[in-house]
Amino acid sequence: MFQNRFFYDYTLPSGKWQLFTELSTEYNFGNDDSFANNTFVLAPGLFMSYFPSDKSIILGYIQHYQRMGDFTQDFTTLGFGGKYQITEILNLEILYGKFIRGNNTGLGQSFNIGLRALF
Repeated sequence: MFQNRFFYDYTLPSGKWQLFTELSTEYNFGNDDSFANNTFVLAPGLFMSYFPSDKSIILGYIQHYQRMGDFTQDFTTLGFGGKYQITEILNLEILYGKFIRGNNTGLGQSFNIGLRALF
């Protein structure tokens, strides 16, 4: 797999809101046994974050995933979540995502909870 990711973020003048965008591209190499060989992926995302305090973030997002080539697949997901800085090193993250449309994929939802250590 060969992957590139491009990011851009902009903090609104109030300092409480931030717009973050992402564009991922991916080319999958593989042999004939792989369903995703010789495919190209384009995956843009848009995230809007609100900072109610110095230790917390509330966010919403929309992401799309488009696979083209020998195997095609696409889906779009909407979600929201939050992050809280427990200590200077440890963050708690909670995310919910709803797959609102798709082709050659199952639709559903995802629930994610995680601890992130920043060293």
